[in-house]
Amino acid sequence: MVHKAKEDKYMLMVTLKEIIINKPECLAPYLQTLMPLYINQSQNTGLSDTERNIVSESIGRLYAAHPSLWEQILAALKGNNIRSVETVAKSI
Repeated sequence: MVHKAKEDKYMLMVTLKEIIINKPECLAPYLQTLMPLYINQSQNTGLSDTERNIVSESIGRLYAAHPSLWEQILAALKGNNIRSVETVAKSI
């Protein structure tokens, strides 16, 4: 059951990344929900390198499409969680 949940989470991350790549404007109404989720995931010590790369790329592409997210990205870069700082820094 745990493996299935992890697999589902991975598939959701990949699907969202594809939406961000192909049609980021459709996510505009959800930015205030999505970005905190990505920042939270960037702090997760249980992420594989592949998952961390997906989170980083997604944050970067969301920011490229929606520069208004800069304040949230800057706050994460100034945070105390080294994993989050590394992941978010990699995104830009």
